[in-house]
Amino acid sequence: MPEPFILVVEDNSDDVLFLELAFGKIGLGGSVHFVGSGAEAMDYLLGIPPFEDRARYPFPNLFLVDLKMPGMDGFQLLAWLRRPPFMDNRLKVAVMSGSSRQQDFERARGMGAGFCLNKSLDLHEMTDALTEVIQRETNHPLGGQGSPEPAILVAEDDSNDTELLKWAFTTTGLDAPVHFVHNGAEAMDYLVGTPPFDDRTKYPFPKLFIVDLRMPCVDGFELLSWLRRLPGLARLKVAAMSGSSWQQDFERARALGADLCLNKSLDFSELVAAIKNLVAGKN
Repeated sequence: MPEPFILVVEDNSDDVLFLELAFGKIGLGGSVHFVGSGAEAMDYLLGIPPFEDRARYPFPNLFLVDLKMPGMDGFQLLAWLRRPPFMDNRLKVAVMSGSSRQQDFERARGMGAGFCLNKSLDLHEMTDALTEVIQRETNHPLGGQGSPEPAILVAEDDSNDTELLKWAFTTTGLDAPVHFVHNGAEAMDYLVGTPPFDDRTKYPFPKLFIVDLRMPCVDGFELLSWLRRLPGLARLKVAAMSGSSWQQDFERARALGADLCLNKSLDFSELVAAIKNLVAGKN
C-alpha cells in the first residue's frame, strides 16, 4: 500500500520543525507537505499555481490544520472545505490547537474535523498521536511497515576518538544501531531530518544522543542550547563527552540540560562499561 500523503498548514516555524521531527520518527517525512497559511492551503487543494502539478503536489489523503493562525484561521478553512467550490468529502481533516483546546476542538468537530491534536504534547506523545490519526483517517497500516529501531547518535569530530567509540560500542554487544556525525552542524541536520538524513528508515531518530563538548564550529555546548530551544525534544536523552577539564565541562553541560556525562579519558574497559551505563540510563 502506498504511503498516505499529508498536507499540513502551520504558520509557526517552531511547530513546523516539531511536526517534521514527529513525522520523521514514524518514517513519513517524505510524504508530508507543509504550507504556511490558510490561503496557501486553499491554493494547494484547488491545484492553483504553484501547486498545479499533481505529480509533485499530490492531493492529500489527510489534511492537518492549525486552528489558530493569523489571516485565514483553521475554522475558516473548515467552513470553506464544506461549501462550493471545494466540497470534497474524500478529504479527511484533523485539527491542531495548543490553547483553549477543548473549546476549539468541540467547535472544530462541529465543523467536520474528524480528529483533534493537542500541540502541547511532547515529541513521543505527538508521534503516537499522529500514528493514531493517520491509521484511523487513512486506513494505512503504519505498524505493518515496521518502526525504525531506536538508534544512538554520536557527534564526534576526532577520527581517533570516533574509531575508539565504534570499537567500544561493538564490544558492548548492544543491538541498537549507532550513527556517527562529525560536527555539530551535521548533528542538527540529522536530528531535524534534513537531507541527507531525511530517510528515517536509514537514519532513525535516536533514543540517545552522545555529543563531544569540544568541537570546532558548533560545539557541544551550543548543541545543548539549541536542543533545549526545540519544542518536544525534552525527552531526548543527551550524554555529554569531554576529555579535558571535564569536571568543569560537565557542570556546564548539566546546567544546559545534559542528562549524562562520559569521560573520554577512561581506559577501554571502563569506557565500555560507561557506555553500557549510558544506554541503560545510568551515570
